[in-house]
Amino acid sequence: MSPSCPETTMETKLLGWLAICLLGTGLTDCSVLQTPRYLVKGIGEVAILKCNQDHNYDDMYWYQHKPGQELKQLLRYFKLTDVTKEKDISENFQVARPNINFCYLNISSLSLEDSATYLCSVSL
Repeated sequence: MSPSCPETTMETKLLGWLAICLLGTGLTDCSVLQTPRYLVKGIGEVAILKCNQDHNYDDMYWYQHKPGQELKQLLRYFKLTDVTKEKDISENFQVARPNINFCYLNISSLSLEDSATYLCSVSL
């Protein structure tokens, strides 16, 4: 074995670490803004939640989180035309995506069962 083998291994590990850090930095540069931050509505009213992202990512998702339960995916919007809605989601939940950076979640005829935290996310 040549004495340079351990150095090569160390350099390979270091390069792998730098690549992970750079990828992580790139992903955290994406901004996702969900509005309104808080929303209180009455039974039977309509809630409109807005999601804005700044990197033209193809996938946008809406999730629902109720206390004591796991996070539940409601909808996935791919590009501007393909919407995937989970099977057990009420017809009161509708989504619109007028352009690549905006997505709206409309919940009509609100009921107590709709009380939850709603989250938007994006993906490449």
